[in-house]
Amino acid sequence: MKPRFIYALAVIVAAIGMTSCDGGGNDLGDIDFKRMHLNGVNALALANITTDSPNKIRAAEGDTVYDMRDPVYSVSEDGNLVEVTYTINCRGKGEIIEMVQAHMRLVMEYIYPIGKDWLWLYNCRYDYPELDQVAEPYHSMLAKKCDPMLSKHFLVRLKDGALFEWNYNIMPYLEYGVGGYPLAGNRRPSDIYTIVESMKGEVYCLSEYGYAKMVYQLKDEGDYLNVRMMHENTLYFESILPDNRGAIGGYIGYRGGEWGWAYKTGVLFPNTLDVVAITSEEHKEANWYVSSINDTLYAIAVIRGYGTAFYALDLQESPVAQAKVGELLAELPGIETVAGPISKTETLSWLDHNKKFTFDPKGKKVTHMDLPDYYPDNESDYYDNIAYIMNNDEHSFYICDLSKDAAEQVVIDWSEYDAYQAQIVTEKPFGKYDPSTQSFQKTAITMNGKQLTIMVDVAGENKGKARVFKPGESTAGQVISVMVRLN
Repeated sequence: MKPRFIYALAVIVAAIGMTSCDGGGNDLGDIDFKRMHLNGVNALALANITTDSPNKIRAAEGDTVYDMRDPVYSVSEDGNLVEVTYTINCRGKGEIIEMVQAHMRLVMEYIYPIGKDWLWLYNCRYDYPELDQVAEPYHSMLAKKCDPMLSKHFLVRLKDGALFEWNYNIMPYLEYGVGGYPLAGNRRPSDIYTIVESMKGEVYCLSEYGYAKMVYQLKDEGDYLNVRMMHENTLYFESILPDNRGAIGGYIGYRGGEWGWAYKTGVLFPNTLDVVAITSEEHKEANWYVSSINDTLYAIAVIRGYGTAFYALDLQESPVAQAKVGELLAELPGIETVAGPISKTETLSWLDHNKKFTFDPKGKKVTHMDLPDYYPDNESDYYDNIAYIMNNDEHSFYICDLSKDAAEQVVIDWSEYDAYQAQIVTEKPFGKYDPSTQSFQKTAITMNGKQLTIMVDVAGENKGKARVFKPGESTAGQVISVMVRLN
């Protein structure tokens, strides 16, 4: 099948359009970010550390939530932040070109790691530090390029820092997002698990195509990414579950059946584009599921009236593509449970029946335990296996880590709030944990009609401290919003 979309970006570029010899004016054309300089960098962070940074919280009722976009910093082992620089290709002439190449940067909302080979720089725009202090005519030229309404997305190849702008036609379809974009609460790497995955150095993503979600392959060709739709509109996937043997599992829709579409749990082989259903001579009436655990697919049968069985999955790409149920690894008699779709560790855990289940394919066992006190039984309350729950009396909150058998209770320090308490007329209770700010928040109204925002961080140096912010105050420098380790 021929590629539907091909876009090329040079990896190594030469600076062009430098200051002209005759000094004949300035002109700024297209700007292309080509490389993020990552040599020797072990970790990256997004953080606002300037005094004029936008608020991370609403200043008053009805205020627009700030579209948080931060510059990227490298993080040393002792915690020092150094802003990352870029190789930039821009067209034009004069001193403005040198200014762009020396100072222009990307700011963004989030960094999503995609496997071990790629990063997704989410919702970026161009930014020129201290733009308001730049004199004309340069200010107008730069301001036009730094328009906050101009949003871009980039993939970063970690081995050399090469930047590839992500084509909007194949932007990943995020299940809980709007128009292909994640909601404000999607602030954790696992938000894109099964939606964007890396396998053998290549990126696979789900993107909307008409009314279906199609699988695209972004094949690394060195200086460009070759984009291929894995199937036409006769097939679509609900998820991408990678297997390091070179296959993708998922819940697949296809044309057929009583209502025009039918569904099956199956496997796609990207090399040949063969799609096969999971088959087994045993348990023919079972509902079959597939999970990816540490980049290996396993078959799971939910058998009515019996329970759940966990199997190895034998894959064969040629001469005939097959996905057969293999060795029985573990059983759960009497419990019919649907396991989670993916795990990046060696075991798979999920919640059901107010219990935590764990399937260990290497140990060939599945265990379950009652959830400890204060642990919610709704998986959507957990952010990478940790839930933060405010106590009803608001004197403490609980950190419920699924890797531990008891919650950590953190007593809130209200000393800063106490100075305002006599002025407060009404206040609202804390809302649910906000992953964007890594905190609980609530608002209060003072006797003179001013609104205060109270924020309690769940991590960092202000963990457990109730901090009070007046309208317009910045929370800059308090929280590193994203930390990504590269090794």
